[in-house]
Amino acid sequence: MWTCAPSRADGQAKGGESSGKIILSAVIAGAVTLIGVLIANSRSQAVTDTKLEELTRAVREHNNFARRVPILEEQMKVANHRIADLEQNEKVRN
Repeated sequence: MWTCAPSRADGQAKGGESSGKIILSAVIAGAVTLIGVLIANSRSQAVTDTKLEELTRAVREHNNFARRVPILEEQMKVANHRIADLEQNEKVRN
């Protein structure tokens, strides 16, 4: 079985390195990795927040349009009724 740093009875790893140095190196590597993950996560969160804001804006615009459609339909109904009345009056005159 292969091991990274086999332990010896005198507390020295292979190559004369102490197990404390190996542990310290592993802790430093882990901390650097953690910092990298946190930075990447914060950037990803910023992108997600921006996309969410854009989507919220689009939904609000759509909701505003959806509120206005019935008003426009009613105005068209009134305009069509007026046109029909004008056409009827024109027929009566001729």
